[in-house]
Amino acid sequence: MMRVTQARQLGSLFILPGLALLPFVMCCLVGTAARGTPALIRTAPPRRTLQFNSYCLHHGMFPVEPAPALESYFHYRNVGTTPITIGDIDRSCGCLQPELNRRTLEPGESGIMKVSVPMAEQGAGFQEYRLSVRYDDSQEKEETLLIKAVLPEPEILVNPRTMIVSQRTSTPLVHNFTLKDGRTHPLTVTSVSSSVPWVSANALQDSKDRSVTSVEVQIAGDLPPGTHRVLVTANTDDNAFPVVIMPLLISGPRRQEAVETRPTMIRMVSHERVTQTVSVNVPTDWDVSHIECYPEELHATWEEADASDESRRRKIDVELGLGDEPAKGVREGVVTLHANGSEEIATFRVEIIE
Repeated sequence: MMRVTQARQLGSLFILPGLALLPFVMCCLVGTAARGTPALIRTAPPRRTLQFNSYCLHHGMFPVEPAPALESYFHYRNVGTTPITIGDIDRSCGCLQPELNRRTLEPGESGIMKVSVPMAEQGAGFQEYRLSVRYDDSQEKEETLLIKAVLPEPEILVNPRTMIVSQRTSTPLVHNFTLKDGRTHPLTVTSVSSSVPWVSANALQDSKDRSVTSVEVQIAGDLPPGTHRVLVTANTDDNAFPVVIMPLLISGPRRQEAVETRPTMIRMVSHERVTQTVSVNVPTDWDVSHIECYPEELHATWEEADASDESRRRKIDVELGLGDEPAKGVREGVVTLHANGSEEIATFRVEIIE
């Protein structure tokens, strides 16, 4: 019995050190086996050399503003070391109209892609569009872009949304707005007016396509100097759209001295009766006589304020307010300041929020 106990004790002396050395022995065995095994090679996907600032452009969870087309812009750049040539662009819908300002890019060069979707041809609600842009940088590659938007119910589309005109002659100019009503029963324009007397307009509904109305705008010659905001208003027989506004930005002869308005952005809430003060800095030789406002619910009073001697300008403080709530659809107003017998005028825009 005594010999058995001694044997067990002796065995323990050899087993315990052996267990302690087991990890070392296993590492040696694995290391020896690895010498005869091929090395593991990891293959990475090709690096993007054509990179976009966004691969999914989401216009928001609320319906976008009605317009002739939904426009999306993607900026791209060649981040590689070889030239890139952009080839075909596969589209999920034939309505997508991609326009690239450049298709060949040297390393480090950038470009812009504009994608237009005619909204009159689309259904209302959430829409998703996909573009697959193919390009070659010594290898053929492809990038996928997404456009997501909630489109509104068909409404009245005005084209152009704002007309920009230069009129610096004595000869009258004629331009046209187009109103398109995408609904089943199109509206009829009953009358057209302008916020200034030197712009006149008349409407003509297309006899074949009653959804289209052309509004002819005539701009007189010999305009006062400066750039002026003008609103052409179409009154309709539709209760949902009683008024359609067509803005113009008309540049007359160059003004010798600038007219400055502070603040530059004026916003008024249609149902609030809160006044705002706008400061207009005009040349010293201006003799202000009166102010005209559109819409008629917008009213203004003015007084000359003290200006610093250093400015050598006249400061006119205009107090604006809404007497009543404007008609539905009137989201913009314009204030026209008259001076020197209306030979000098200054206009500024008022945004009306419903």
